[in-house]
Amino acid sequence: MYTPQLQGTVHVPPSKSFMQRVCALALLNRGTTIIRNPGISNDDKAALNIIRSLGARIIERVNENTIWIESDGLVNPGGLLHAGESGLAARMFIPLAALSTREITITGEGTLLKRSMHWFDDVLPSLGVEVISAGGMLPFRVKGPLIPKNITVDAAQSSQYISGLMMAMGYAATKPVTLRLYHIVSLPYLNLTIRLMKHFGYTLDWNGSDEVVIHPHKHNSEIINIEVDVEGDWSAAAALLVAGAVGGRVSLTGLTYPSLQGDAAIMEVLKNSGAQVDIMPDQITVTQSPSLTEFNYHAEHTPDLFPVLSVLALYARGTSTISGVSRLWNKESNRAHAVIELIKALGGSVEIHGDVMHIHGPVRAKEVHVHSFNDHRMVMAAAVATAGSAFRITIDDAEAINKSYPDFFKDISKLGAQVSLT
Repeated sequence: MYTPQLQGTVHVPPSKSFMQRVCALALLNRGTTIIRNPGISNDDKAALNIIRSLGARIIERVNENTIWIESDGLVNPGGLLHAGESGLAARMFIPLAALSTREITITGEGTLLKRSMHWFDDVLPSLGVEVISAGGMLPFRVKGPLIPKNITVDAAQSSQYISGLMMAMGYAATKPVTLRLYHIVSLPYLNLTIRLMKHFGYTLDWNGSDEVVIHPHKHNSEIINIEVDVEGDWSAAAALLVAGAVGGRVSLTGLTYPSLQGDAAIMEVLKNSGAQVDIMPDQITVTQSPSLTEFNYHAEHTPDLFPVLSVLALYARGTSTISGVSRLWNKESNRAHAVIELIKALGGSVEIHGDVMHIHGPVRAKEVHVHSFNDHRMVMAAAVATAGSAFRITIDDAEAINKSYPDFFKDISKLGAQVSLT
């Protein structure tokens, strides 16, 4: 794969973080949910397959770019749910499955089977749920019903656990319940869940810090028809915007800005590092700067930005620091190790002190062979690394990109990259 300077315009794919949350809420919604601009990634398909298994009826209207989901709410299902390799789908739907009085098994495939989810073993039994897991990993067997009550939980592992729990408690609550949280991470994505729950008619009081009061929902008394527009994916956009900053002029359409998606924070990092950023109502453009400067970024709430920010750091003068290394261990790969390997392959240097990664450039590469570790974020980071310094890079297991952005290589080709898939 050889990437010259990139130029052009790309329409970004739908946000899978947004899409999967909408799928879960559509399942719980007693009525019809119309989803415009639906996602097509493997993770999105996993969420759709799960709600279909739980009784939702799905009608795809390709010509209209919509999906219609008809549901009678959660009608005490049982059986087997398959989350594919989607950590969000597994973590979000386990609490929803726990609403049923029949046993449900949730499983997955690939690296997801190796990712710890012991949080459910600790939390769900306190809400009346029987839980059997494979040592805190999938497959999980749960049998409810989950009984909402005031509870305090550790939110340090992922906001995805909290998102599923809030939905389940909102669906089952018969009186207001308070969810108290400590050690919150990925706060923007918790805000996204709350925003979407309110869009579906839930009433929540959120103090913005550590406490959510969830009120009973009216789903049992009313049929509610909902329409939702899925935002463009800022996690995917970040990679292409960094490509523009280090070696081109890249314009993106289909994004909402400002956005509750945490990875929209890439915009501030690019500005702070000296990239030229132009924001118009229907388009965002980032242009290469010949003098990118070092930056410091706290990634505790947006760990998916880590790989592509490491590439930006390699093209910036001086030493850039990214904190939140601890958030990288339980991803599709050991992402901290994967990022370190990528930086070294590209000729940069890196040190970790505590929870902070220090990255020094510049890129010194002519021809590089790297491993993706079957991690879609690493595939994108490796590919955009070539934008600022014309060299050939070969990426093993590049098909991992289908997890979140199936058209990534097609889109980067539109910008001028020369891509050969084998």
